[in-house]
Amino acid sequence: MVKFGRHLQFYIELEHPNKTHSIVPYAKLRDLIEQATSITPTLSQTFESQWHDALLNASTDLTESTKSFWNTIFESISSQNDNNNDDDVVDSNHILARGIEPFDAIKLYIDRNDIAIVRDMLCFLKDTHTVAEMNYQALRKIVKKFDKNVISQQQQQQQQKHVITSSSNVECLSSTLLPELYTSITFFGRNTLDMAIHIFRTILEELSSSDGGSSSSGASGSGSGSGSQDNTNHSSGRISNSNHNSNTEELHSMMQSINSMEDEKVDDRKNNYYNSMSFGSGSVNGTGTGTPKRKTTRSSSKTINGSKDKKNETLQKVDDITNKMVPHHHHQDHDEEGEVASEESEDQVVSRRANEIQWLNDAIQHIPKEELCHIVAHRGFHTSLGRSDFRPIENTLSAYETAWSAGVHLCECDVALTRDEKLVLAHDEDFNRLALDRTSDRSRLKISELTFKELIALTLKNGVRAPLLKDVLMSANAIGPDAKLIIEIKPGNSEAGMALARLLARYPELVTHVAVVMSFDLWSMHSFKEELQRSFFGSVSTTGGTSSISPEILSSPFSNNLRRKCKSTSVLFGSSFNEPSFLMNREESAPIRIDGGRERRDRSDSLITYNTSHNHQLTLPSVMLLTVADTPENMFELSVDISDYSPIEDWLHSTHTSLDGVYVRYEPGMLTPEGKVALQKLSSMYTVGVWAKAAEDPDDYETMHYLVKECGVSFFNTDLPRSYIRNP
Repeated sequence: MVKFGRHLQFYIELEHPNKTHSIVPYAKLRDLIEQATSITPTLSQTFESQWHDALLNASTDLTESTKSFWNTIFESISSQNDNNNDDDVVDSNHILARGIEPFDAIKLYIDRNDIAIVRDMLCFLKDTHTVAEMNYQALRKIVKKFDKNVISQQQQQQQQKHVITSSSNVECLSSTLLPELYTSITFFGRNTLDMAIHIFRTILEELSSSDGGSSSSGASGSGSGSGSQDNTNHSSGRISNSNHNSNTEELHSMMQSINSMEDEKVDDRKNNYYNSMSFGSGSVNGTGTGTPKRKTTRSSSKTINGSKDKKNETLQKVDDITNKMVPHHHHQDHDEEGEVASEESEDQVVSRRANEIQWLNDAIQHIPKEELCHIVAHRGFHTSLGRSDFRPIENTLSAYETAWSAGVHLCECDVALTRDEKLVLAHDEDFNRLALDRTSDRSRLKISELTFKELIALTLKNGVRAPLLKDVLMSANAIGPDAKLIIEIKPGNSEAGMALARLLARYPELVTHVAVVMSFDLWSMHSFKEELQRSFFGSVSTTGGTSSISPEILSSPFSNNLRRKCKSTSVLFGSSFNEPSFLMNREESAPIRIDGGRERRDRSDSLITYNTSHNHQLTLPSVMLLTVADTPENMFELSVDISDYSPIEDWLHSTHTSLDGVYVRYEPGMLTPEGKVALQKLSSMYTVGVWAKAAEDPDDYETMHYLVKECGVSFFNTDLPRSYIRNP
């Protein structure tokens, strides 16, 4: 079960607000079936009639959109120079358009138009394709749901030994309606869009390569993602040593107070457990005294909330003190005294950053090596306060390089897709929260509305730009095999998942540096896994985010012709062409695991071969579902808690794919004997990760150690607060 209805509703309300396309009323048809006490012939006729109306509207919408696309293409190549009075030029344009094949028409259109216009057309194609895919899936799945209810009703009648009369008998509709769907433009039109989108992407990538690439691999300089956090220019007035020392002491006292509040949340059961353990040569906290008590019962919520308010108040004081210590940006005369003050302020900032990095290095040294592969640095090594004067900013290259270099194996990141289909690291839909100039219009625009070139000019408040995912993975590749990412794809953003699958297929040497891909959007994760397998193996399915190509077609003259046509782009643009992964010749050489590298009870045949340039085994990332533990706040969220993990099995399996595991929200009940048993059972079946909410859930080594060692959890997210390790 992949929760298609949730995904479609999310798309309609948030991703398709302008309603420029006709969307199949899946929810209406579903309610028609589910709200009925029984499936009657009258209901069947009503359903069939509404289904036909939906198919007609979807086909008409796709026909009009596709026709609009081709009209624009031919208007461009036929009348590009109609304003030119040279009759020979006009005649030449019409001669070029006469009888031209689709592939050549698109190439000519791209060649004759500005790159921004070409990208706009690609966006139009992708939007049209997404709607066509949604409509196709909705029409197919709602028939499947109808037949399921009919079969269930017949089985109940047979069990009750009711006689099924001709007047009450209802037939399944798949054999009647699906042939109509599979011969409609709604089905076949997606293939045309697929072809056009692929051509646009291929040629745009060729243009990008011939221009030296829009990605900066080294990512150096003030506009790059790998630059040091020290690019920020501070020019405040003088801060005296006495005031600075006083503020530092007060800040240290506040941080100790926060750590003390964290300590009060440790329970008696964990205290007894850890007192019996050793940590290196001493106890877990390095003092041999054990850990303080943590309150776990829901009845203690009042006390916990009171502690939380006190902690938030203390954090605000920390923020105020830090503001006093951090130089403010304002005009200053360039006299000798001002220059000395500026240098002194810079030294203070550098010192604080150095202290944070030193703390990280010391803390990692106190963690057993076998446990480092379970710690996940949430958004890299950063501060949840969003400051740039202590640690790197979240989701920046330095945040990940710092963590990996210190010995952290896993870092979590969020990705977004730019208008020109570049995957960049970003948590929010825009960069306003992290921008150096938050008043700029560009910082308020959605990332999906900006090109990567425009993002390069959008400087973050630490003086660097948001990095490409490719840049971060290349850094991981340079650092070593243990440096890996856990990538979260935001709900509804299935395009980012498809782009990620293409990126990994194009750069297989980076695949081993992606440990997990996850999302709250169940439909997107199943679609991503299908696309990932298709990108590497040319595997085929009739579901997922994109149309598929069958094995027969891969070996047919069609594929050879497409190879020839794709390669012909090198004639037009004078550069070489990288063959699409689904047209590559696969040979039995380098095994690839499709289960995230971990044995699963139902995937014993998961070793598939793939011919890589390095001729070594690749392990594809685990694909996991994110869940919440409380009442869902968003339509795409799925809620499951420690009391009953049984729904997970149904969510992770669909007709064509199975996800590798689940990332669940931390709950105090996990620390109880019953919670331990539940997590152990879940971990024996799937890969399990645990995420925690800042300022609400524990974020310390002890919790991670217990969940990993006692419960079998594979991943535990952390912001690496100073209280993570006691006295490192």
